Amino acid sequence: MPILDMPADKKVSHISVYGPTQDARRKDFWEELSSVKQSFVGPSCMVGDFNVTRFVDEKSHRNKITPAMAAFSRWIEDQELVDLPLLGSRFTWSNGRATPILSRLDRFLISPDWLDIFPSVFQLVEGYAGYRLFSKLKQLKDKLKQWKQKELRAREPETDSLLSELQRIDEEATVISMSTEMQTRSIQLIQYLSTRALEKEISWKQKSRAKWIKEGDRNTSYFHNIANMHARNNKISSIVVNGRRIEDKNSISEEAIIHFSSLLKGEGWRRPRLDHLQIDSISPEEAIQLEAPFNAEEVRKAIEALGNDRAPGPDGFP
Repeated sequence: MPILDMPADKKVSHISVYGPTQDARRKDFWEELSSVKQSFVGPSCMVGDFNVTRFVDEKSHRNKITPAMAAFSRWIEDQELVDLPLLGSRFTWSNGRATPILSRLDRFLISPDWLDIFPSVFQLVEGYAGYRLFSKLKQLKDKLKQWKQKELRAREPETDSLLSELQRIDEEATVISMSTEMQTRSIQLIQYLSTRALEKEISWKQKSRAKWIKEGDRNTSYFHNIANMHARNNKISSIVVNGRRIEDKNSISEEAIIHFSSLLKGEGWRRPRLDHLQIDSISPEEAIQLEAPFNAEEVRKAIEALGNDRAPGPDGFP
């Protein structure tokens, strides 16, 4: 896909994607990707290695549609995305062996309004597909960073000017009654500045997620700072009971026990019975199988099913 000159009056979103290789993780991946897409407004483009094909002819030595392929196609239709045609080659990936397995794993998915800006866009594969895609993404990333920095620099003076105007209107309102024109202008300024603040908040949230993905699971000071922050946020330092503030740790525990005990106990309350409900249950054979001791093969499969960056904790669970 060639690098495109961005119209000055248009704003588009670019989302880089690398999909999971395991079928069990794809459902959560599609849900997360849907949430990311919904956080952007206007034309958007998702590009990258989705690690799944859509059609039989997109992978060599394949003759049927798998559930993962069908789920991918359904997700594209649900999100109302356009799958750009691929020119120059049928495939974008090879395992590089003597008898290679070829697949189309890399693709560009765009929103329909993207075509209003770039009506003749397509995906082109030249030479080694992986290298070509990497080069295109790198160029696109540089272009988008330059465009974003330019847009942010251009907005800063405008934002400062509008904040000053809003402050002046508020100061005048304390001296004289606010006219209809001033009220309308104040509402417009608040709405515009709130939108700018939300965009900045989303930007910082994305940056924090990127840093967590990079350093979150490592034994670094960043990891411990995040853990300490969560601990501070979850700590109950004091409570108010009948208008009286309690800060002693033991007293807080006692009041919590009293409070929840009063909620959970019932006096003179008739509990419902389940005699006439049809509840599905497992068979005796299945119950025996659940209580059977683990064997070496089951342990081996459980360990092999762990992610590459996961290990069992002290309780035995990853």
